[in-house]
Amino acid sequence: MNQRNERIRVTMLGSFPPQIQGIPDYCGPLAAAISHYAEVTALGFKKMYPNFLFPGEKRAMDPKGRTNTGPHLTVRHRLTWHNPFGWIMQAIRTRADILHVQWWSLPLFPIALTLILISKLLHRKIVVSVHNVLPHEASAGFIRATRWIIRWADHLIVHSDQNLKQLLDVYGVDSAHVSKIPQGAAFSEARAMPRDAARQQLGLPQDAILLLNFGTIRPYKGIDILLHAFAQISARYPKAHLVIAGKPWMDWTPYQQQIEEAHLADRVHLFLEFIPEARIPVLLSAVDLVVAPYVQFDAQSGVGTLALPYRKPILVSDTGGLPEWVANDPRWVVPKGDDKALAKHLAEFLDNPAEATTAFQPVAEKVLSECNWDRIAQRHLDLYTAVTVKK
Repeated sequence: MNQRNERIRVTMLGSFPPQIQGIPDYCGPLAAAISHYAEVTALGFKKMYPNFLFPGEKRAMDPKGRTNTGPHLTVRHRLTWHNPFGWIMQAIRTRADILHVQWWSLPLFPIALTLILISKLLHRKIVVSVHNVLPHEASAGFIRATRWIIRWADHLIVHSDQNLKQLLDVYGVDSAHVSKIPQGAAFSEARAMPRDAARQQLGLPQDAILLLNFGTIRPYKGIDILLHAFAQISARYPKAHLVIAGKPWMDWTPYQQQIEEAHLADRVHLFLEFIPEARIPVLLSAVDLVVAPYVQFDAQSGVGTLALPYRKPILVSDTGGLPEWVANDPRWVVPKGDDKALAKHLAEFLDNPAEATTAFQPVAEKVLSECNWDRIAQRHLDLYTAVTVKK
């Protein structure tokens, strides 16, 4: 361990495996990577959100999920959304030079602010990773909360050029107090399985060309755009099938009507449920193309972090940090909200899937090299060191 960093103790507030809710596929690998260079306490949740307000998966933990390990990492799932006394006690008891807050969700505001203010009183430095500079859906409350969170930070981290521009423009932050550090791939290596076996396990046709839309289903994800685009090219490419996998956070009925009106019920395969970690490699091993046609997004998608290690081509819309998952290569970027442009890109892929997949490999390798967790950890350590020595 670098002598310079031996003294740095970091408490990271976030969600960590085997937790389901939140962003454990980011927080977990990050905490583990940094623990090679510093003492890291990962402060997570026993209960993150009140069930009556949260439309996603209600369980807090995945009993079959991986655990979070690292050489100098301690994971504590101690916080609950309804116990302010617990927030205060954890803030007081933690031993750290830096509190690193992962900020992404409005319901976490009172918890994050409590830990930040107590840490300030105890003369800790505050680093905040702003995952969503703007909310996925309209929310003036989120913007006000973000202003309060970043007000107390000694340094901020964002993940994309678009996030950096938004942070400076919307919140008036001094660029000297912000660093851009990309997200890493959720898994450093794919846990792939043979394609035929994956398709058999999922009940998907062996001879089809499978397009996958994956993740929680919310209005901004552009499922309606994808269904319109798929309807436009389905007759021309009879072997093309669409897989939609994720738990809806809203009424699925309008999308189902689209499918039925386009006579695509036998070509659209639905897994409308929470996809546990153990099932993700099966999905990604089975498909040929991942499609993320978001109509609004102001962060980097977790879907990209999951899909990249499988080297499957990814088609994204030009919103937020999504284009950075494909190295801003125009072959893999579609104008947001444009179903005709999306249909054209899908057709170009379906004309020769093998050739397109080969063409995507240099893109995947470039992005994965930039998203190396050890490199990301070292950039965090440089930042932590600069913040702790700054008067």
